[in-house]
Amino acid sequence: MNVLITPHTHLDVGWLETFDSYYYLNVSKIIPGVLDNLAKDSSKRFSWAEISYFQVSLVLVSLKSTRSPYESPMGTLVRVIESL
Repeated sequence: MNVLITPHTHLDVGWLETFDSYYYLNVSKIIPGVLDNLAKDSSKRFSWAEISYFQVSLVLVSLKSTRSPYESPMGTLVRVIESL
């Protein structure tokens, strides 16, 4: 029998904090740490459940040079979606 243990997330979007607040206080620190660890060891895996936070992270990384530091993560996502 093989037992696989996979680290994963469980972040309740909008439960205790606003989307933006939770992103800045938690998610913005979790994702870089996870990506750094995955880059160091290709045998590691990680499951990210909250696609809304992951999507915002990808958008912010791709727009890092064009995003205003005063614009919220959700505001950036809305601006990108509206431009499509």
